[in-house]
Amino acid sequence: MENLIIYGVGMGLNAVNYVDYWQYIEERYRIKAIVDGNSSLEGKEIDIRGRKYKVITNNQSFWLENLNCYVYITANKFYSEIKKDLLGKGVMEKHILKKNFLEDEYLSLKFSDEYIYGKGIEIGGPSSIFKSIYQSCISCDDVDFAIETIWNKNKLTDTFVLEDGTVLGKRFIADATDLHLIGTEIYDFVLSSNNIEHMANPLKAILEFIRILKNGGSLIVVVPNKVYNFDHNREDTLFSHIKEDFNNNMLEDDLKHLDEILEKHDLGMDMEMTFDEFKSRSLNNYCNRCLHHHVFSLKLLKDIAQYFELDIKELGEVFGDFYMVAVK
Repeated sequence: MENLIIYGVGMGLNAVNYVDYWQYIEERYRIKAIVDGNSSLEGKEIDIRGRKYKVITNNQSFWLENLNCYVYITANKFYSEIKKDLLGKGVMEKHILKKNFLEDEYLSLKFSDEYIYGKGIEIGGPSSIFKSIYQSCISCDDVDFAIETIWNKNKLTDTFVLEDGTVLGKRFIADATDLHLIGTEIYDFVLSSNNIEHMANPLKAILEFIRILKNGGSLIVVVPNKVYNFDHNREDTLFSHIKEDFNNNMLEDDLKHLDEILEKHDLGMDMEMTFDEFKSRSLNNYCNRCLHHHVFSLKLLKDIAQYFELDIKELGEVFGDFYMVAVK
């Protein structure tokens, strides 16, 4: 087992604090220390999953004693600058992990090509959590409910393109509950990350995902774990509830959960806005799709898979979200 030094205690350290990701790191490395370039943080105690670490200042004497340790730089924004400084202090380049190295390796294990391969489509992409899939698949199309959304201020084109310019496939503008523009049994996989909670009738959408999926193809669904977001005061949604909505053909302009959301939504964990602004946005939900109609759990994902007779291959957590890989 190799020794690992975590560099940076800013926002980038948050990902390490997720239970699933931290377990993955601990299985592969022995955490030697946490270092930061800010000298005012010297001695500050950091708690990561119940273990206490005291921050060590980025100084020459420390690195002389730890030149053979791998270094995981959590601050991607300052990666090049930090790497240059570490090289100057004698740390070998092979010991400085590339940007997102651990995250990429972790995601590749979660979303392996054993079940996810070929030509696919994503609902509401792109999603950073699926970057390992983008790199290995033949192509990936995309579906968005409008040409301009709160998550993408630029008007969308008919091509699905990543920020780095990589063209993945084509884009459809359609509601996820009605994908009539897409034929039946077209794709090897369907991706959905952090969007079915925004749907008033998620089973209707998932039925469409399954329809466009080939037999033997994989459905990959990621949903937020309420522990880490503004839904933490709400109760988990029961399968019987979304099944009733499905049977009643609930439409996407439904606002029956609005009173509960307005009462229990933790505005402090959402975008900066007043309660009145939040309420106004919520009343216009059909246009912006920001509301979390339902609160998902691993049990609810499992119940959905069983209802549609899908074969669950993976069910767990990834960076604090719940995920499921199921085969049609």
